[in-house]
Amino acid sequence: APDAAHATAVLTTEVAPHGAGAPAPGPEPAEPFDQVDWDASGAADSCADRMTERAEAADPALRDRILWRVVLTPADLERGTGVPGGVVAPPVLAGADGAYLAPATEGRLPGAYRVGGEAHPGGGLIHAGMSGALAAGLIVEGPGWRGSY
Repeated sequence: APDAAHATAVLTTEVAPHGAGAPAPGPEPAEPFDQVDWDASGAADSCADRMTERAEAADPALRDRILWRVVLTPADLERGTGVPGGVVAPPVLAGADGAYLAPATEGRLPGAYRVGGEAHPGGGLIHAGMSGALAAGLIVEGPGWRGSY
């Protein structure tokens, strides 16, 4: 932060994956599994503007204090990671009899643990931290440990 009147803030949201040639995002968010052309003119900025508007409900003076912003979209993630659509982690859904749940923290081999976006409880910083905490608990407390988070 440049001075006491400013703070660093990161706004993130889940959006539809990138699909070149798909429609640009409209005034309302796309459905989670639709594709959006995030490279279309104004697509990323209009989405970031909507996020800022919603954040202003909690902090009405937010917009006046923005000095700069960086907008990263699934198209940027696709270019940076090579993952089609820029969707780094699949959805973690409890429906379909658990068919879409991430694998458990404990691996098949003794002493091997899964952490991060591809493990329970799923992707994102918060869930990656939770899976790390679960793995640490299993290492420290031993197999069968069931902590809470």
